[in-house]
Amino acid sequence: VPLVLCTGVVAVLTVVGIPHSDPHRLAHYMDYKGKLCSQGDNLNKTVSFYCLAEGSDDVINLLYPVCRESCPNGSDTNYTCKHQGINPKTNKTKLVKYLMNDYPTFIFSGGLACAPVARNMTLEVWKWQRRNDSFKNTLFLYFRMLAFA
Repeated sequence: VPLVLCTGVVAVLTVVGIPHSDPHRLAHYMDYKGKLCSQGDNLNKTVSFYCLAEGSDDVINLLYPVCRESCPNGSDTNYTCKHQGINPKTNKTKLVKYLMNDYPTFIFSGGLACAPVARNMTLEVWKWQRRNDSFKNTLFLYFRMLAFA
C-alpha cells in the first residue's frame, strides 16, 4: 500500500509540476531583477556576481547580485552595480546605479558564480547564503565548509 501511495503522489507531482516548471532555474543563478544569467537579456552574462557595497572595500552588497561576462581576478576593473538610494524629491527609496571597483574572485558552482577570495568577504556571503533556503545555497554552504575546513 505505501508503495502504491508514493507512486501515486510522484505521478501527480509529475503531471502537475512538469508543465509549470522551468528547469533553467535549477541550472542558472539570477540577478537582482530575478532574470536568469545566460538567458534572455543576460544571454552573454554567464556568471552571478555580488558587487561591493557603495563606499566600501570589503563589504558585499548581497541584496543586488548582477550577471556578468566573467569573474574579476583583481580590483583593477569596475562594474555598474545597484543599491538602494533615496530620491531627494520624493524622499522615497529607489534603485540607484553606481560604478564600483571589483575585487578578486574565483569561479565556483560549476562556472555559474563568482566567490570572493578574501576570507572575511567569503564568510559574509556564506552567512547570508545560510539564511536563504535553496538547493544551490546549500551546495554553496557545503563547498565553502570544505574549502575552509
